[in-house]
Amino acid sequence: MSERSDRQLLLDMQEAVERIQRYTAGMNLQGFMGDEMIADAVMRNIQIIGEAANRTSATLRNDFPQVEWSRIIGMRHRLVHDYFEIEETIVWRVIESKLPVLAEQLTLMLDSGVK
Repeated sequence: MSERSDRQLLLDMQEAVERIQRYTAGMNLQGFMGDEMIADAVMRNIQIIGEAANRTSATLRNDFPQVEWSRIIGMRHRLVHDYFEIEETIVWRVIESKLPVLAEQLTLMLDSGVK
């Protein structure tokens, strides 16, 4: 397995957030629930965000405690291991309320010079 730097992992997370935002632009919950391909693509990118977060160093996580690292990683685990119990409304709430905050946090971390 190749070792990716914290910066590379943050960039992976940022790209996944941007994809989700692009895929769901102008959409509402009903549209999201009615579009199987969008829902699948979003959940895949949430998994990427969680996996990249899980691979970041303890130092990075300690330096940026305002990021909800454990919740991000936990969401990935739920999508992968409890996929049959996932509610689209919960995923939609993440898209609406958590991703914009994470997008800002990722920009701040990357702008701070994380290596």
